Amino acid sequence: MIKQHNAGWVSCSTVLGAMFAFMLLTSVRAQAGSCQGPWGGPGGVSFSDPAVAGAQIQSIYMTWGSYVESVQMNMATGALPVHGGSGPKTTSIGFSTGEYLTGITGQYGLYLDAVSFITNKKTYGPFGLPKAGLSSFSFNLAPGQTTIGFCGRAGKYIDALGIIVQ
Repeated sequence: MIKQHNAGWVSCSTVLGAMFAFMLLTSVRAQAGSCQGPWGGPGGVSFSDPAVAGAQIQSIYMTWGSYVESVQMNMATGALPVHGGSGPKTTSIGFSTGEYLTGITGQYGLYLDAVSFITNKKTYGPFGLPKAGLSSFSFNLAPGQTTIGFCGRAGKYIDALGIIVQ
């Protein structure tokens, strides 16, 4: 260890600490994205997936009935957390090679009543039960943006849902 601080030298631990801090900040920045939405009711506990920048969606899993009850995104780097409860119907949307999310639409009241996922190849959904008189939402990704996770609020159902884009 170099101890001559007053003469302009720095200790090895200071240099290594600075390098570690830089690597940590760079890693966190690589995972950063922005939540678009969430759209839905006011209840539930907030969540935001810890996705890694550049990860590709392999599938979206959800349970649903009268409402969207749970959602989970599975990435090439692994499965992200399941949010919400469990429902009577299950759906797994498998993305084909080269397929990616380009938008999300849905309806909500107190909970997320229905959701559809739009890719560059097709539209999946609606999942849940669309109802007359509810608020609607629609979001399309800008060119060059990618989806790296879900954000929103959940309890027994998905109260509100958004997507994390980068």
